[in-house]
Amino acid sequence: MKLTYRYITFFSILLLSACASMSLIWTTTSSSMLTILPTDDNTILVVSNTDADSISITELNLNGEELKTKIYPVTLTVDDYGKYVTYPQQNGSFFQIGSTLSDVLFVDFSNDTYWDVFNPYDIGLQDNQSVFFRGAFRVDEGLFIYGRIITEGSSTSTALAFVIDIEGNITQLLKMDSLIEFYEGFRDTQGHIALQGTSNNEPQVPFQLLRQHVVSLSPSGEMLNQREITNRTRLLGVSLGRSITITNGILEFDGLATTTDIGDKKSDIRGAITDKLGNLYIYGQSIGGFFLQIDTSHWLVKIDSEGEIIFTYDDRENYFYEALTAPIIEENGDIRWRHKGLVHSHSGAALSISEDGGFTFNLGIIVTSKWNTTFTTFNPNGDIKSEFIPPSGFRVIETDDYDYEDVNYVPGECLNTDTLYIEDRLITLRAYCEADMSGTQSLSIFR
Repeated sequence: MKLTYRYITFFSILLLSACASMSLIWTTTSSSMLTILPTDDNTILVVSNTDADSISITELNLNGEELKTKIYPVTLTVDDYGKYVTYPQQNGSFFQIGSTLSDVLFVDFSNDTYWDVFNPYDIGLQDNQSVFFRGAFRVDEGLFIYGRIITEGSSTSTALAFVIDIEGNITQLLKMDSLIEFYEGFRDTQGHIALQGTSNNEPQVPFQLLRQHVVSLSPSGEMLNQREITNRTRLLGVSLGRSITITNGILEFDGLATTTDIGDKKSDIRGAITDKLGNLYIYGQSIGGFFLQIDTSHWLVKIDSEGEIIFTYDDRENYFYEALTAPIIEENGDIRWRHKGLVHSHSGAALSISEDGGFTFNLGIIVTSKWNTTFTTFNPNGDIKSEFIPPSGFRVIETDDYDYEDVNYVPGECLNTDTLYIEDRLITLRAYCEADMSGTQSLSIFR
């Protein structure tokens, strides 16, 4: 049984008509685009790889018109999800880090400068020591990086954290011999920092995981508090100078349990952020179902600075996994969030149309899947103000007598890698995931 062009076109029309609350004003495709960044002038920087040893940065206005292009002899690296992660600074400049000191770089498009040489002696390393990073987050005109120092020939390591500024200078250097690494970190809008690390002390109970600790720092980098936590406790953030942890679903502020339980169903917490008022936004996904049906839901919980839940959003749809991104909090308190992923939509028998115009009924199975990323805007109380699903692609898998060798693909956009909100524009960088356009990125501007 051969799926015909008419059948494919029918499904495409259904998909493209879904939830179009914004209009496309410009788009382009390329196999070299890596990531996009905003500037203070409300323009878009498109970072692309020109070759293995350099990148180009093209500035676009909000209508997609090219303003200028510059080339820098640096190389960007990807994270565990294959995404190019940058840490934006002022007016289009950005840091990027990999896993070691040699992967730290800074590019300033506005001033046309860059550096990618980092002196290991600035953090007091010996010749037999090396550094591995676990994460980073932006601070005022710099980047806070955390991880560990490994000494050759030693069975342990030292937890390390420091701030690097845009000139490559090191400040707020923190080394803790009592911990073997920092692997989670957060900062609030006032500049307080909370880190979670692992102790090199033996656990109290045999076969238990190593001891965990939470360290709190002042905006100037001074140690405020260090406390041991259980291996069931996870650091979620820092709010108004207080570390926020969660143990068995119960929220804690500086180690003191609240009455707030975000629920056992929130099994996979992907991350959390806080805003300038100390509100906490926790986001993640829940996975369930039985047999061959997989049910996943993407959820967002907002909790105020006193630990009370303001709202819980759960889409409760049959969506497969997508690496969720943190919500964006606007000045007026509105919350913009990108979520959802691959959807199983249809299955059943097929009616095909032969070349001579006749109809043939073939007993087989047709399964369609579509990418359906949603851009939702909530007001501060959790009411949905708007929801936009841009046109996306799907694939049709068609079988004849349960023979899975006959597969038809319809190329389409999926896997939103970057999202920007500038003025009244939504800018997305998305990947084509079907076989015939694999590796192609689509940059689109909606209004």
